Amino acid sequence: MSRWRDWWDALFERADLRAVCMFHFLAAALIFSPFFLRGQVIVGSSDNEFHLLPNMLFARDAFANGELGHWNPFILTGTNFAASTHHHLYSPLNWPLFLAPERWFFHLLTLRMCVELWLLGVCSYLFFREELKDRRWALVSSTMMQLGGYAFFAITTYANLSILPFVCLVLYVVWSFDRRPRWKSLSALTFAFAVIVLTPNLVYSAAAILTLCLLFLYRAACRGCRWSRPDACVATFALSLVCSLLLCAFRWLPFALELAADDFYAGGRASPFLSGPSVNYGYLWLTHWLPEAWGVNLSHGIETGHRLGLGGAHFQFHSYPYFGIVSALLVLQALRVKRDRTVTFFGATLLIASFWYMKVWPVRDLLDVLSGPMRHEIVPKMLIPFCFCTLAGHVGKRFCQSDQRPAAYPGRWLAVLVAVVTACAFVLWGVRYDALRPLARCLVALTLASSLLAWRRSSRPLLSAGRVSTLALAGAVLVAVLVVVFVGRPSPMFIEIVVWEALSLGSVLLLCARLANPGRKPGKGMQVGVTLLGGLFLAGIVLQLLLRSLDLSSSEHVLTSLVGILRFLTLAAAASLVLNGAWAVQGARRSALVVLLLLADLIPYNKVYGHQSTEPFVTYPIYPSADRCLAAARNRLRRSSLDFHSYRVNAPHRLTGISGSREICSNIPSLYGVRSYGGVNSTLTPRKMELLRHLAPETSMGQGMIAAEATDARYLDLVGCRYDVDALNSPVLRNGALARFMLFRHFELVPDDEACLARLAEPDFRPLASLVLDRDPGLQPGACSPEPASSLAFDQEKTTRLRMGVDAPAPALLFFGDTHDAGWHAYVDGEERPVLRADYLFMAVAVPAGRHEVLWQFRSAPFAMGVKLASAGGILWCIMLGALLRADRRRRSH
Repeated sequence: MSRWRDWWDALFERADLRAVCMFHFLAAALIFSPFFLRGQVIVGSSDNEFHLLPNMLFARDAFANGELGHWNPFILTGTNFAASTHHHLYSPLNWPLFLAPERWFFHLLTLRMCVELWLLGVCSYLFFREELKDRRWALVSSTMMQLGGYAFFAITTYANLSILPFVCLVLYVVWSFDRRPRWKSLSALTFAFAVIVLTPNLVYSAAAILTLCLLFLYRAACRGCRWSRPDACVATFALSLVCSLLLCAFRWLPFALELAADDFYAGGRASPFLSGPSVNYGYLWLTHWLPEAWGVNLSHGIETGHRLGLGGAHFQFHSYPYFGIVSALLVLQALRVKRDRTVTFFGATLLIASFWYMKVWPVRDLLDVLSGPMRHEIVPKMLIPFCFCTLAGHVGKRFCQSDQRPAAYPGRWLAVLVAVVTACAFVLWGVRYDALRPLARCLVALTLASSLLAWRRSSRPLLSAGRVSTLALAGAVLVAVLVVVFVGRPSPMFIEIVVWEALSLGSVLLLCARLANPGRKPGKGMQVGVTLLGGLFLAGIVLQLLLRSLDLSSSEHVLTSLVGILRFLTLAAAASLVLNGAWAVQGARRSALVVLLLLADLIPYNKVYGHQSTEPFVTYPIYPSADRCLAAARNRLRRSSLDFHSYRVNAPHRLTGISGSREICSNIPSLYGVRSYGGVNSTLTPRKMELLRHLAPETSMGQGMIAAEATDARYLDLVGCRYDVDALNSPVLRNGALARFMLFRHFELVPDDEACLARLAEPDFRPLASLVLDRDPGLQPGACSPEPASSLAFDQEKTTRLRMGVDAPAPALLFFGDTHDAGWHAYVDGEERPVLRADYLFMAVAVPAGRHEVLWQFRSAPFAMGVKLASAGGILWCIMLGALLRADRRRRSH
């Protein structure tokens, strides 16, 4: 034991960063063990499976085709992807994945995320070391950051995980500004800011920059500008941020201009400022602050909230505000310590961010207004981990430095608190599982009895190890009997429940007995009891990880909530024993016990309970069934008749067999070259929404997403859905759908939008016979009788460049069935012609009689403007870097 303590002390005295790197690497490798041991690849969440991964593969195909992928023809009747926050091509972190063979793509993505999680631990350690000035508690805080709920949430959202290490890197460079020349700080900050901005979600990037600016202000103001050159640091930080924004203008400028445009639609996220006092009870619900590891599975909590009349909550399968029992107890201890500017700042910021995250009025509305068009709940989500981990580190550091024990909680009141909290948890558990309510009542009675016993013994000498062990064993036997009676048979979960019930009862009794006698030295009986429970605790962790790898039946899956509650009691008691000095250890060694408790707490949380609803790791390939079902659908519809090149598909998931009976909002069909009017993107023009509302109001729509499940024949004809399914999911061929390119000889001029929508809905209007235009194309309207148009062949050189030959017997209109966008340009025999708005949403161009070559090309003007700004930013950065290098050489020469 003494050798371990000597190594622990020597580790930090030598400032052995290599050992810290190895520690965080092993933690990351353990989280990603399904990849290293079984070859499984990461999916992370349903959002990734349905939205982000298809977008990444679309970007990979564009990269392989030598283009930027500024137009996505597969989703939402074609959409401007240069203005999308979900464009993955710009991020340099993705380029190695795009260069590798396709069969390695998901494996390399999983490996990259493991490296990012490792770097998050290392970079956050560097930052916390500078902030806390204590290497031991820097490791504690970095462990909270790396293994906490927010890191797990970041794993399930790729862009967020890519941002976090670079946010910590910026903070480390700022905090240690005086240790290096200014030109090095400028280079490091500009690089980190650029990577943050270029990550595939600009909303996350904006949240990261807001977080960095707020923490920089704290460093400059609350810490008293302890830099030797505060003006130089402020100027370097601001200059690097400006240079990086200019260098990355081609990324954010198209989205910003779309955001400011009148025709922008982002799901109607208007701020309800001054709408009146309100609280979103779904966000206040326990499921958002307690992980399902503690018996409150998020999917269960939603149903429970509805039953209790508290409202639902957005379904997620992770708890991103959770950073471990130890960190929560430390944050609570902050209420009992003398506060300074540091504790006050992080405590107040944590409180405000929590209210913002929980959508409490008026904090929600006020901060939504201040954050402007980039308002999103990711902003408080990103603030919470830095505030939480830093505040916990500062409080723990005080205990470590002063080696003083905080005032002990009264044993009787602690017994009451444990009884109330546990009873509430068991009651909610019983509400969720109707068939197991009798078991919940028995467990409530058992917990109350143990707490009352602790109350009775709190004023007497310490409980002996024998009495504690006897009581814990009796409780375990009683729980075993109850489980057999109400569940029906022993199982691996049954063994877990018995172990954790014994541990929880013993830990609570020891805690109450110890805290009731804070000034008395622990006796031999206490030491034996703690050692015994410690061994059972480690055995329970190992047993949990081993048994949960088995396939569990539905009844065993239900009992995971009970295991979580018991595990919560055990860890809470053990952490309280450590923080309140139950062991005769110095404050310098107390951090080692805290780290061990964090590992025992957070590793199972990441490995076991966070995956109840969605398993992040799956066996490669991720989308195997869709390919087989698509081939079957092709055979059913006669392979020669399917033309996904020219026509769209209604209910593509049902047609291809990717999902069940109901269509979902997804970009997966684009992986197989299937075009649809549905999908998910960050931006939706109001014209798409209005056309849907007018013709197919039954279609499911959300923030930036449309489910391709319309039933209105007129709407399906206009958006070009030639292939549909019936109620039995059998394929149906539709003959009235518009193709992607068609030649029309008849048109109607209807410049008013409302009148245009009304005309499209009239029964006598035939989409194949006539176009409705918003302005005069220079042709005589109605000169030719309406005749059904036919599909035209075209060559798609790139997604942004399409070429075709047109043979028009008379002046006509060439219809293009993608969404009208100012970036599209039409060239007839090399001469640019104006692009008209056709059928309210689509495009057309006038072509004269005869044979012609028509070229359609998409060019994003905001992207071109952003490239020019990036050039200016590069020049500015080079000038400033040269000036700083010259100043540094002069300083050295003097």
